This record gives sequence, C-alpha cells and structure tokens, in this order.
Amino acid sequence: MSEGEPTKLKYFFQKLRNRTLEKAWYLFDYGIPAHCPSASKAIIMPEYLANDAVKYFKEMPIATQWPSLLVGPAGSGTALHVDSYATHFYMRMISGRKRWRIYHRDQEHLLYPNHMHISLGYDMEYTPSTQAPLQLLSTPWEFVLESGDLLVVPYSFPHQVTNIDQTISVAGNYVDEANWDKFVEELRTSASDVDLNLGLSEAQMLDQIEDEGISPPFEALGDPSNDGSSREEEEEEIEGVRTLGARQEGQVKDNLKALHWL
Repeated sequence: MSEGEPTKLKYFFQKLRNRTLEKAWYLFDYGIPAHCPSASKAIIMPEYLANDAVKYFKEMPIATQWPSLLVGPAGSGTALHVDSYATHFYMRMISGRKRWRIYHRDQEHLLYPNHMHISLGYDMEYTPSTQAPLQLLSTPWEFVLESGDLLVVPYSFPHQVTNIDQTISVAGNYVDEANWDKFVEELRTSASDVDLNLGLSEAQMLDQIEDEGISPPFEALGDPSNDGSSREEEEEEIEGVRTLGARQEGQVKDNLKALHWL
C-alpha cells in the first residue's frame, strides 16, 4: 500500500469490489513475481520489451519486483518523479483512466529536483505556478491513458500520474541497450551512498555484472544462464506460456466481469 496505513489485501479488495476505496488506499507497485509467481508466467511481454537485462539478476530482489500490479481509486496517484536506476517504464491499462504528464529528461532542472528522494518539487495538481515559475518554461506531454492502452516511458523522463477513475494496471521497469550504461552508473552511485541505496542488492548486482561479463546486446529469447536449451526448445516453452497466458487471461476477464471491473 502507499499513501496510507498498511492493511490486509482482503480488506483492500473488498473495498475495491464495493467501490468504496478511499483516496489514500493505493495498491502500488505490488510485485507479481514475488507475491504470485504463477500469475507472472501468464504475462507475455511485447517483443520490444523482451530484451530486459533485469532477467540476468534472477537471484536479486529486483528480479521479483516487476511486472507489478497497481490498483487505486479516483484521485489517487503518484507525485512528479524520475524512476530509479535510470530504468525505462511501461504500463498496460486494464481498466479505468489515468491522467499522465511527462517531461523530457533535459527539462528536469525546471521541475525543482530533489536528488535525495528521486522526486521533484513541482506538482501539477497542487503547486501554484507562482511558487514554481521555472516549470512555465517546460513543455510536457499531457494525455489520458485508457483501458487497453500500453505506455512506454524512456529512462529519466520525469512523470506524474493521477487516477481519473478507479484503475487497474500492470507496470514495470526495464533495462536495455539504450539505458544500460546509465543503469550501471546509478547502481555504482547507489552502492556507494547509503542514503541513496534502495535495498536492491546493488553491490551484488555490480559484482555479478563484472563476474559474468554482462553487457549489451541482450537476447530477447532464452535463459541467460545458458542451460543448453536449443532455440526450438525455448520457443516451444514460450509458446506454451502464451497458450497458458491466453487461457488465464480469459479466466481473469471472467473474474473482473464478475467484480464489475469490465
């Protein structure tokens, strides 16, 4: 949960079903691999997101963080921020609408950054322009993300999100050739500064990168542990997951309809 007191998921989903969620109740970045590993196998990533370097860190906390589930009532959301470790971000909307505002990374200095907390001082919902005059020089992209939409946000792009309706989405962060160098640089910075460390085993990840010589390009298919599986075996396994995913997607949609989410 975020922005509120911790509570049991049972009560959260009861309120969700009854549509009585309060603004402060926001299920945010709930790691599906960590909390429901069987469900994570049914999530098929688009080809352009499949070469995620995070897959190399299977024994690290970061590997079970994404994809994650986000469920929130109307009016909830996230403050203007930049995602940690220079990671890209994606979001697939299942239901509801979110208001998005995204800035180019070159305009971060206009948004009153606080590098100790990867947050920015300007808030599009609450900060009067007179208190943040520099933001008037910025040129954000503003739009509404709706059910069925998929969004990809490049690394280090500041963004802020507000739930217009009660929303359900699946999201995550990833690393590819475009942001690998910045990702490693931020790992080093975080590992050497206790105030910036997010508890994702940064030092161990850096050791693994050096020991295994991890570097681009990254393969979209196959297990990086090089277990000897042939390309045909890998594709058969992936096709099996696709079939499982399609079957479970139908079950999920039935459950959502029963809960009046679709």
